Amino acid sequence: MARLSRKSLEFAKNHIVKFYDSDFYPKPFEFEALWANWEEVITHLTCNDVGGYPIDQPRTFTSIKPNGSFRVVHQLDPINTLIYTALSYEIGEGVEKARVPVAENVACSYRIEIDHKKGTLFANGSGYSGFITKCFELSEASKYVLVTDITDFYNQIYVHRLQNAIEAADPKLYELSKDTERFILDLNSNVSQGVPVGPAASIIMAEAILIDVDNFIIDSGFKHARYVDDIRIFGVTKQDLIRFLAKLTEYLYHNHRLTLAGEKTKIIKSEDFKNNYLESPEVVEKQSIHDTLATIKSFKDAYAITDLSDIDETKIRPDILSEIFDSIISDKKLDLGISRHILRRCRRYRIRSITPALFKHFKFFLPVICDVILYLQKVSNKSFVERNKENLINLTKENYVIKFPFIKDWVEHYFANNKHILQIEEIKEYLRKHGNFRNQAAAAFKLNSTSWVRAHKGNLPHLPPWDKRALIRASLILSKKEMESWIAVIEKHSSSFTEIMTAKWVKSLKK
Repeated sequence: MARLSRKSLEFAKNHIVKFYDSDFYPKPFEFEALWANWEEVITHLTCNDVGGYPIDQPRTFTSIKPNGSFRVVHQLDPINTLIYTALSYEIGEGVEKARVPVAENVACSYRIEIDHKKGTLFANGSGYSGFITKCFELSEASKYVLVTDITDFYNQIYVHRLQNAIEAADPKLYELSKDTERFILDLNSNVSQGVPVGPAASIIMAEAILIDVDNFIIDSGFKHARYVDDIRIFGVTKQDLIRFLAKLTEYLYHNHRLTLAGEKTKIIKSEDFKNNYLESPEVVEKQSIHDTLATIKSFKDAYAITDLSDIDETKIRPDILSEIFDSIISDKKLDLGISRHILRRCRRYRIRSITPALFKHFKFFLPVICDVILYLQKVSNKSFVERNKENLINLTKENYVIKFPFIKDWVEHYFANNKHILQIEEIKEYLRKHGNFRNQAAAAFKLNSTSWVRAHKGNLPHLPPWDKRALIRASLILSKKEMESWIAVIEKHSSSFTEIMTAKWVKSLKK
């Protein structure tokens, strides 16, 4: 078994501080506890084998997609996030070297380029524009195009094949590949399929698997371009592509236990491909928006920085962003990349002109609920809350908030961490009756509700790990003597490293 290096853990910390731990969840406060006890964390992780490290099961919710379907998304325990990010750092360079070279513009998505200082795993941009350019170029030289993608790709990755892929990329990674396999199997409760959906590290795992797929297509004599699991293969005749589709289907099943999405798989003429996939009115309109965004500055994809604090811009035009926001709403299907970009820019500059439309069409933006709430958090000062009191109360009555746990968790997180919103009696009562425990704890902390903390202290051993830590953090509002005597018991008896670090951190804040 292998052990993580200090260098990989330092990178993992830098990455999480500057970016996120999951693309779908609020960043947990527990990371502050880990950073406050960083040397102890380093010692703990570098002295334990990765493959046998104890795993707390991830949080899982179903997140809605723009087409109305759902996907399961994950948030790892913070200490497990550190390990997973450090693992991706350790294997990233070997995986990238084994991929089809960048210059060939075949494997277009997320080229791995690790920057220690910036905490980044990937080169600038997602590679999608290069994918479109390559598809256009190949369609000009071909008569037919096979359009396909892999069904539920991240959740269907076969973990044993992932180990093989990492080792094949660089035989020196054998021990790390075995530990990565064991780590993900433990996250999955020993189920052999699926990597976590949300962490950036999973992108590296996915690209490792697809090295073999790219090579199979190339070795079969076909030209293709790929963006993550979206594959476009170009041929001279329809019959050639039909025969190859059969071979590719068989190869994916036998070698990776993956299947192609039947409803999305089709062979069409190149002209139809250009008209429907590259030059349709919808695509042209979106490209126009991208061009407009480019005049503001570089476009950030779905996995871009959520902080935006390092963007050097001196001027922003609210009217342009509002106009683009309105055009997003007028479209029949939400464009994830553009909507996230606009929400993040408006958040960066506290542009509030989009909020009436946002509240009116809140349901339309549920697929990007994380960016919606992060934007609202940034602009929700006292006067904003007073102006939008009814809009905020109405969110507690909407079926799509009440019935979908993922949406409910984000909305409650927004309420529970804003002192102005917590002054609205209807929302305070909603959280008291219907809020999940973690958000109730956050609200108690904000409201200095010592009675809530005392009412739950005795039940600590029976709470799940995420809720335990939320209660421990909320205990900061107790008197120093009461808190420290309770924390001392936790430190003595807890078997969870993250829980102990949270307890130590809370105790240190009281001094």
